[in-house]
Amino acid sequence: MNLFNPEIRKLYVIGNGFDKHHGMKCGYCDFKEWLKSNRKNVYENLIRIYGNLTDDWWSKFEESLSDFDPDQFPSEVAGATFFEYLRKLEERYGKEGRSFMDEYEVENKTISNRLNRAAAIADFEMGHLKNDLCKAFGDWAKKIKIPDASKRDCDLDTTALFFTFNYTRTLEDLYKIEEDLVIHLHGSVDDGVFVIGHNMSAKEMMERDLDRYAYDRDPDDDEGEDFARIAMFNAAEEFKKPVSEIIQDHSADFDSLRCIEEVEVLGFSYSQIDRPYLDRIIKETGKDIKVRLGWHDEKTDKDKAESFARELELSNYELIKF
Repeated sequence: MNLFNPEIRKLYVIGNGFDKHHGMKCGYCDFKEWLKSNRKNVYENLIRIYGNLTDDWWSKFEESLSDFDPDQFPSEVAGATFFEYLRKLEERYGKEGRSFMDEYEVENKTISNRLNRAAAIADFEMGHLKNDLCKAFGDWAKKIKIPDASKRDCDLDTTALFFTFNYTRTLEDLYKIEEDLVIHLHGSVDDGVFVIGHNMSAKEMMERDLDRYAYDRDPDDDEGEDFARIAMFNAAEEFKKPVSEIIQDHSADFDSLRCIEEVEVLGFSYSQIDRPYLDRIIKETGKDIKVRLGWHDEKTDKDKAESFARELELSNYELIKF
């Protein structure tokens, strides 16, 4: 969509904190509770593959999708016999699980094939988890309730342009912003697209893993753990958010920002994952533009907002509590 309109002078950048501000149950910890109650099998698989999921893990959900326990799942995959894992996959995935394992039945007699099977199982289960988790996330997002007009307490310029990272219709339904003025960069409940993910490649995850953990097992004793772990890294790369591609797909929208004179950021976490969007916005508007950077938590958001302003050498910015 090309929204070039020289009469539009202001841009809002809206993050998940905007919906939270209005009392909406849209945080990642809210997703966790919904998942436990409505998709218990997905929740249990998430724990089995990623390990003990703390509140901190959930608070950084997208980033955490690149951070799993390096031993728990690989050891499970490598330690079970063929028939033990056949039963497990049948219980979890039915005929599809048995069909997958049958392909490896003949090859299960040598060490090399056992190692390859461990990697294939890890890839199979990670792929299933990604599909199941993304579908569950979309189902949850569609059920987030938008409050009534009594919660409308932000003084928004309804003629401005809005770049939102939220999937909800809060802007359209609560604030009555024209749909043509709202760009859902990560999809919305209207189009059924829900983009989530981290920002690391498989190689970067492997290098981080080697820095954080010391593996002292003799390679000759490897029953498939390392093969499974490498497969997990490669599969987890599928969770990487395609930020560059999204920016390219919306290149006309970003190009239209050259007439913008003011940017206001509300409810944004300033995470490194989504940082490239702000970089591109400032590239189009220029560093001298008036920028208001909202923050909620003084120990986290405020410092990130300040760092962002300094790194981009913004000359006319203001930090506002939101």
